[in-house]
Amino acid sequence: MSALIPAVRPGTRANMALIALQGLAGQATKAEWMAALKWKQSVAVFDQDVMFMLTTHRLVFSRGDVWSITDAGKRVIGIDPDIDGGSGAPAPSRAAPEWRPLARRNVRRLDMVRDGGLDYQDIPSRFGDTSIPHRKA
Repeated sequence: MSALIPAVRPGTRANMALIALQGLAGQATKAEWMAALKWKQSVAVFDQDVMFMLTTHRLVFSRGDVWSITDAGKRVIGIDPDIDGGSGAPAPSRAAPEWRPLARRNVRRLDMVRDGGLDYQDIPSRFGDTSIPHRKA
């Protein structure tokens, strides 16, 4: 589309202004836009060289004090407006994997236990007045 609009070809003030506006999340006030461009000339020159050119070709529009880039403006600077650049689906909540008793990670390695290391299992536990034997693996 930039071939159809020679005044907004790459390197022109209007093209650099479109890129700066897209860098400001696609919308900004005139003062923010000029600051992003590091505009050193007057506001009247900005209005004539940039704003008039871009609004004439319908590459930007304003709502009150805020200027926004249109889909046509995004196409001029090489961004496809049809592709959603936002975030995808929210990440699922993190949950522990299902416990599987026969999985290797849940089987105790008895070759690493020294002799007498599991003698505590023979001592019954107490829950109040009740004696509870230890679960054997």
